[in-house]
Amino acid sequence: MNAAVPDPALGSRRVERRAPAPRAAKVLYSPGWFIERQVANAERYLQAFVPFAEDEFGSGAAAPSPGHLRAANALMAEVRSRLETEVKALGTLAKDHARSGAGGSFEAMLRLKDSTYAKTNEAERLVAFYRNIFDQRRGRFAEMLLPIDRIARNCYQAVWSGLGMARSIPAPAPFAYLEDGNGPATYRRGVRLTTLGRRPNPFPLVKVPQHRLQNPWTLGAVPHEVAHNLQNDLGMWTVVPRRIAATMEGK
Repeated sequence: MNAAVPDPALGSRRVERRAPAPRAAKVLYSPGWFIERQVANAERYLQAFVPFAEDEFGSGAAAPSPGHLRAANALMAEVRSRLETEVKALGTLAKDHARSGAGGSFEAMLRLKDSTYAKTNEAERLVAFYRNIFDQRRGRFAEMLLPIDRIARNCYQAVWSGLGMARSIPAPAPFAYLEDGNGPATYRRGVRLTTLGRRPNPFPLVKVPQHRLQNPWTLGAVPHEVAHNLQNDLGMWTVVPRRIAATMEGK
């Protein structure tokens, strides 16, 4: 049936809009066609979810090190593995429904579809986070962030050389990135971050607001933030509070 509807672009004139042919509508809105589209969407995203290439963010001194890229890619591989499992299960349910047309398989497919796309969103947040901080090493802030990396590395070298025993410096090294805020901050190695889907942070992150980069004499806070990571990587984060508590209790 045709329906006359007003077209704002034509003023008071009216245009005839034809309803879809019954057969085309039946195919377009059928459960089978819906399932097919969901599986295709999920499979195409999975194919595009690939690790970062070694030279994807440049190859200069400010570029992320191979260690940083490997750490990020390891988290991405974990997310991809879980997503791949659900995409395969989604395809299996789609085939079951195509063979039998059972309502139960369709309901199960809907639940799995929601779970698959939740994991897709999780994967996109993870990729977006690392892409954002790694991309900063190709822009005008790269030369400002590189010295902060070096300050952090020098702090680690100074402390580790004074330990009195041979011990490898933890890697990957701290990585600085730009983010608005009142002042510098840090995320320690191993801390579970919401941004990473509650996964352990694989390397220390030093967050610096732009106004600190524009006024380098205010960067004295960077060694302070790095010291939090030194305390963590030396195992002092838990040991020192315990010793203080034991001393106060007279033990």
